[in-house]
Parts: sequence; structure tokens; C-alpha cells
Amino acid sequence: MKFLPYIILLCCGLWSTISFADEDYIEYRGISSNNRVTLDPLRLSNKELRWLASKKNLVIAVHKSQTATLLHTDSQQRVRGINADYLNLLKRALNIKLTLREYADHQKAMDALTEGEVDIVLSHLVASPPLNDDIAATKPLIITFPALVTTLHDSMRPLTSSKPVNIARVANYPPDEVIHQSFPKATIISFTNLYQALASVSAGQNDYFIGSNIITSSMISRYFTHSLNVVKYYNSPRQYNFFLTRKDSVVLNEVLNRFVDALTNEVRYEVSQNWLDTGNLAFLNKPLELTEHEKQWIKQHPDLKVLENPYSPPYSMTDETGSVRGVMGDILNIITLQTGLNFSPITVSHNIHAGTQLNPGGWDILPAAIYSEDRENNVLFAEAFITTPYVFVMQKAPDSEQTLKKGMKVAIPYYYELHSQLKEMYPEVEWIKVDNASAAFHKVKEGELDALVATQLNSRYMIDHYYPNELYHFLIPGVPNASLSFAFPRGEPELKDIINKALNAIPPSEVLRLTEKWIKMPNVTIDTWDLYSEQFYIVTTLSVLLVGSSLLWGFYLLRSVRRRKVIQGDLETKYHSEKHSRIPYRIQLML
Repeated sequence: MKFLPYIILLCCGLWSTISFADEDYIEYRGISSNNRVTLDPLRLSNKELRWLASKKNLVIAVHKSQTATLLHTDSQQRVRGINADYLNLLKRALNIKLTLREYADHQKAMDALTEGEVDIVLSHLVASPPLNDDIAATKPLIITFPALVTTLHDSMRPLTSSKPVNIARVANYPPDEVIHQSFPKATIISFTNLYQALASVSAGQNDYFIGSNIITSSMISRYFTHSLNVVKYYNSPRQYNFFLTRKDSVVLNEVLNRFVDALTNEVRYEVSQNWLDTGNLAFLNKPLELTEHEKQWIKQHPDLKVLENPYSPPYSMTDETGSVRGVMGDILNIITLQTGLNFSPITVSHNIHAGTQLNPGGWDILPAAIYSEDRENNVLFAEAFITTPYVFVMQKAPDSEQTLKKGMKVAIPYYYELHSQLKEMYPEVEWIKVDNASAAFHKVKEGELDALVATQLNSRYMIDHYYPNELYHFLIPGVPNASLSFAFPRGEPELKDIINKALNAIPPSEVLRLTEKWIKMPNVTIDTWDLYSEQFYIVTTLSVLLVGSSLLWGFYLLRSVRRRKVIQGDLETKYHSEKHSRIPYRIQLML
């Protein structure tokens, strides 16, 4: 009995944290947020400031259909999640008390709003605001995109396919017709639980999953880090969540819109990054600030042709359908979400690279182009967004030295402008120009070359994937880094400006994440047939000619031997015949 007072006190404390009103809602204790993001002060009118001073408290309704990533409760009945961080920012920006209530479903929350029991409803992810003349929606607080997911080991699966595939989804999102645009023969399996849907792909029961990028990426980060991977984002159908108010709450709606406008893409990215390891597209919530001329240019040029080099991992490569993959493929995917531009790949031969000697017309953009002042005479360059050092690649040996020795054969891709500088630095070395760095790694491994000049990221990828115990690299001292960007035909300044704005809106941490993602990507096979097909055909032709000539020579020799034998036989017969005719015969007479 001595513990009874403590038990009663504990029950009272718990009861004080959760209030029930006719069992229609649960009132939360508060917001738990450790996010340190700050907003610039909101520019509110005197009317809005007076309204807030008189209001003092905003009652906000949520409902159980909110996913855990957006909103969930901790052990002390405080809300956490991306939306909780936004609500905490709202509380600080308006300097006002927030009361949060959870309702059993969306309709009950909306009923409470209509009846004036709450001031705001924070919607779940929806395709559009509710069609209700009595309800007003703010600008979107969060925007999500459909994400295509497959297993990590099958990340090079095609992004579109006319073959039969199994695709999982949750709650009929996205619709059948959207899925069939990319996978016309897909069998669609709908789940009620996101974990089960993703687990079915991880277990190999389904080939792909498509769902909201925020919710999907959060689940992958927690449970499927080593088995699943997001391989593409679609531009539509998007989902949003809004602050919903009564139509007559004009001032409140204006204040909330000012708050949403104050959420820059940088702020949104930082808020979401607190909850997502991957798939954070919050920097896309606000559209690019394009001029009217640039918007018109996009309308007139919605489809662009991309010159794709499939032999430059991890920067660019192609899957079996020719789609652009690698770091550049992911960047182009993001630019599509930002601008609405569509990119169609044109696979080029391996000796066309980095924007040099490209004829105008027939192409619009070249990814992974290495910047140089000389090349600017031929093409335009966007601002560089990947910088990587140059390295020497050599065979790994116990006595390996990080230096070049006299007489070494060192390969350098012809599109690296280091040739003159390196020739001066290492005059005793025999420099051999090659068409492609990736193809030359094998020659170093086989000993046909003593060393190779490559970029560090390319070398790291090739060595980690194909030559982990056979090759190594070391930095080339005294040379500038390689700056990679996009190249365009001269005469397309609008496209250059649009791409620059798109690239500047992508956080550097996202570019770094994409680079690391592709460097560590397992089971990526590069089809190098085109790199060796010419040599193969030459060798095959020479072999056929050699075999053919050998057969002809053999046939000639065989025929000669046979003729010789026939002639020899004739001569022997003639010889024996003449010899026989010269022998005297004795004729015995029988008397």
C-alpha cells in the first residue's frame, strides 16, 4: 500500500498528457524536434500581427493515416517526424502556442474543422486539395514524387520494359495507367502495407516497387539499406500535403502561406535530411526561378537528345535498353523533375567524348564533359559540378612505387588535355594515346601498358569492381583537377542557363551521395563490345584469310603430291616395261 500514492500520481501524470474529448481525438503533449534550422523573420502585415496577438493559440488536427516518416509519437506522446519539424518552425516563426489533436480518420478531422473545433487540418499525402467550397488549402507544404525501386544487385534493370514484369505498390498509387506507360505488360500487385510491398521485392517475389519517394526512402533506410535501391523518379503523379483552413479564415490562410513561402529549398532539404538517408528531393519543392523566355524555350524544346558515352563509369553508362545510367543519368532524372525536359539518349562511339570535334545538329547535350578553355571554341559548358583529381594506374606488386620510370609505356586518353604538360614532366616516358580510359585498364593488368592516366573516380570504380587485387592508383602531382559538367552546341545559351539553374539548385551533398552510390553499386556489367568490335573483326578477318590461305596451300600441296605419285607410278611402269623387253628369252626345243 505504500506505493499507492505514487501509482495514483503516475496515473494522473499520464492522464494529463493525453486528453480525450468524447473519445473523438487525442491531444498530444507537444512537439519533439531537435532540428536547428532557422527561418528568416516572416514579413507580416499589421493586420496579421494583430490577429496573431489576439489568437495566441492554434489548434491543429492530424489523423492516423499520417505515415511515421511525416508524423509519429514518442513514448511521451510528443509528435516527431518531418511534419513535426515544420510545425515546430511554424511555432517559432509565429511565436504562438500550438495544440495538436489526433483524430481517428481524415473525415473526423475535417468535421472538427468545419464545426470550428480546430483551426487547421494538416492533410496526409493527396493528389490535390479537397474539392470543398467551404475549405481553403495553402500552398503545398511537402511535394513527393513516384519512385521506382528494385533490388540493389539488379539496379541496372531497365527503367522501361515491354516484357512481363511484376510491380508492387501500396493503396493503388500510382494508378495502373501510369505504370503501364513504362511497363505495358506489368502485373500489378497492390499491398495495404508498405513494408510488405518492399519486402516482396527484396525477396524476389516482385521485380519493382513504385511509391512515394519520401515514404519509400525512409522505409528503405530503416529496413532495406543493403537490399533495395531507388533507380528512378517520375515527374508525375505527385502527392502533396497542405494546411487546410475554413474559407472564412482568410487571415490565417494568408499567414500560413507566408510561412510556406519562407521555406526555401535549402531549409526543406535540411528538414528532410534529418529523417532520410536517401531519396531526399525536398530541394525540388519550389520551382526553378526561370525567366519567361526560358520557360518558352522549354515549351518549344521539350525533348532533348543526349550524347551518351556508355564506357565512362561511374559518370555515365547504359542499361540494356540504352537508357542513361550512372551519376549523369541520376542528375538528368532530377533535371527532368525540375524543368519538365525529357532526355532521349543517343549512344555514340567510344572515340567521341567530352565535347570535342562534335558536329552541330543531331544532339543537344553531352554529360560528363571535361572542361577546358580550348574546348570552349567548339561547345558551351555548364558550371562544373563534379571535380576529381587525375591519377596514374599501375599494376599492384610488392615493390610497387608511386612514380614513373624511364622507358615506361603510359596510356592517356586523347580527350585529356594533360598530354603536353605530362610529356614535359616525364620526357623519358613513352606516351600512348588511347580512345577510352576504361578500356585501357585491362591492358595495364595484362602488362601491355605500364601505366594509365585516369580520373580518380573512374579509377576507383574500375579497380573496385574489376581489378581489386591487381591494380592501384596514386595522384598525379602538380596538375589541375578534372572538372566535369554538361556540354552543349554553341548557339544554345538558353539551354546552358536553364541547366545551370537546375544544377545550382541541387545540393552538393546530393551530388556526392549519387557519386558514392554508383561507385559502390554491385553487379554492374559494362558491355564493351563496341570498344573491341573493330579489333575483333580485323583479327577474325585475318584469321579467316590465314586459314583460307592455309587450306588452299594444303590443297595445292596435296594435289602436287598426288600428281607426283601418278607421274612416278607411270615412270616406274614404263621403266619396268622397258627393262623387261631387253631380257633375252631362252627357247628350249624338245627333240
